[in-house]
Amino acid sequence: MKNRRAIPLIIYLIILVLYKLFSERIKSTVVPLDFSVDGLSYSCTGKIDTGCNLREPFSSSPVIITDPGVFRIQDHQPCRIVPYTALNNRSYLKAVRAQQVCINKQPIDREIYIAVSTIQNGDYQAIINSEIIR
Repeated sequence: MKNRRAIPLIIYLIILVLYKLFSERIKSTVVPLDFSVDGLSYSCTGKIDTGCNLREPFSSSPVIITDPGVFRIQDHQPCRIVPYTALNNRSYLKAVRAQQVCINKQPIDREIYIAVSTIQNGDYQAIINSEIIR
């Protein structure tokens, strides 16, 4: 009889431990993002997204998508067109080459493009292609 009373407590503890493990893992994918374009520096919070495999089509360089509140592509900047598909919707994004990118305070030593699209999330303002940090 005593064992039956302990089962709900054990289940509760297992669920609590799993919740803590997974919530910490989810939080760790939201990181500081710093980049520069045309000599100007920008900073925001980005989410490393394993589902984002966006690449600039000519160079095959990975693309980071930022919210227009963080960065806007100016008319004088030479930009590339990056096609994408999301939820049966095909379109394109304008992107420019970044001179420097730091993810979680670590400099990234490869060519990266910055695209602009509305990010509707209060926790982060950019979506980071996970291939960048692999």
